[in-house]
Amino acid sequence: RAVIGLSYDKLCQYVKPGNTILLSDGTITIDVLEILDDKRLLGRVKNSHALGQRKNCNLPGVHTDLPVLGPKDIDDVQNFAAKYDMDYIFASFVQHSDDVRFIRRVLTDAGAPHIKIICKIESQAGLTNFDDILTEADGIMVARGDLAMEIPPEKVALAQKMMINKCQAYGKLVICATQMMESMIDNPMPSRAEETDVANAVFDGTGAVMLSGETANGKHPSLVVTTMAAIVATAELAVDYQEQFHAIRSNNAAMDPVSSAESLFEGVCQQALGFCADKDGDGIIDLGEGCLIVVLSSDGTAAQMISKYRPPCPIVVVSDSDRVLRGLSGYYSIFSCKVAKLSKESTADAVNAGVKAGLAMVGRSVSGCGSSLRKPASIKPSTCNRSLSTSDAKAHLGKCVYLC
Repeated sequence: RAVIGLSYDKLCQYVKPGNTILLSDGTITIDVLEILDDKRLLGRVKNSHALGQRKNCNLPGVHTDLPVLGPKDIDDVQNFAAKYDMDYIFASFVQHSDDVRFIRRVLTDAGAPHIKIICKIESQAGLTNFDDILTEADGIMVARGDLAMEIPPEKVALAQKMMINKCQAYGKLVICATQMMESMIDNPMPSRAEETDVANAVFDGTGAVMLSGETANGKHPSLVVTTMAAIVATAELAVDYQEQFHAIRSNNAAMDPVSSAESLFEGVCQQALGFCADKDGDGIIDLGEGCLIVVLSSDGTAAQMISKYRPPCPIVVVSDSDRVLRGLSGYYSIFSCKVAKLSKESTADAVNAGVKAGLAMVGRSVSGCGSSLRKPASIKPSTCNRSLSTSDAKAHLGKCVYLC
C-alpha cells in the first residue's frame, strides 16, 4: 500500500465509496473503497504513473465547500493585485454567480473595482450555472484540463463551443486554454491534432488562446509562442466574416433587446464588411483588401461592443487611459493607441499609429467612432495614403463614419 497526502482537510466528509479521485490531470485514477475516519480513506489505484509534488486533484461529481477565495487568496488580492494595479484576476473553479460577486466585493473593499474578473469554468457546477456566472463576470476562460476531469471527455468540445458562443453574444472576453500545444513541452513541433485544435478555437470564435505548461516548464517556450501565433494568424484567413457577423446578430435574438448604442456599434462592423472585398479572388480578405476601424473611447465599452461583432479588420482604440488600453488587450482584433488627451485630433493620431504598425495601407478605408466626439469639420472623406505624415493625416481619413 502507498500513502498519498492531499491538502483538502474535508475530503473524507464529501467523498463516498464509489466516487473517483483524479490526480495530476487524470493521469492517476483512484476508486474510493472505504472511508476509514475523518482524515483517511481507502482507495484502489487503477493505473500506474509517476506522481510529483503539488499536483492538482479533481473529484468528479462531488460538490465541495471550497471557497472561491481562501484567506491567502484574499490577502493576495488586497495586498498585491490591488496594490500593483493588476488588470485581471483569473478565478479558479467558479461554481456560481455568488462566487463572482464575492470576488467583486473583495476588490471593491481593496479599492480596485476596475480589475476585471475572468472566471475559469472547470466543473459541472460551473457549466450548470454558466449563464448566471457570465452575467456577473468580465470574461470566461474555457479551462479544458480540469473541466475534462469533471465531465465526460466527449462533451468537452460541446462545452467549449457553447461557452464561446455565449461569450460572443454577451460581448465578453473569452479565452480558450489548456493543453493546446502540450507536446511542445518536450518537442520542437506540435502534433497535427494540436495544430488543428488551435485553429478550431479560432473558427469557434475565441478571443484569445492561452499556453500554460508549454511556457511554464517546457523546453521551447519562445518557439511555442511563435508557432501558436502563426497558427492563429493563418486560421483567421479562413474565417467567413459575413457568416460570423450574421451568426452573432442571430444570437442577439434570444437576448434582451439590443441597446441603441450597441446597434450603432454593430453598424460600424457592418460598414467595415462593406468596405472589405476579396479583390484578387483568392477567397481571403487580407490587409490590403480590408479597412481600418478607429475607436475613440475613455472607458473601452465602445471597443468591446465593436469587437463582439468580429469585424474583418484591425480595431485601433484611442484612449488617454493606460488602464483601459491594457484591459482591452485580450479582446479580438484590438490594437492600442495612447494619447495624452482625447480630442478631435485623436483620430488622426490613430491613423498614423495604424500606418506605422502596418495596419493602414494604400487605398485603405477608415471607419471611425467615438462616444462623445463630434465630427471634425476639417475631415473630408478620402482614402488613407500610405505616405501620410502626422501633419496631413487628418485630411485623409477615408470614408469615416462618426458615431456621437
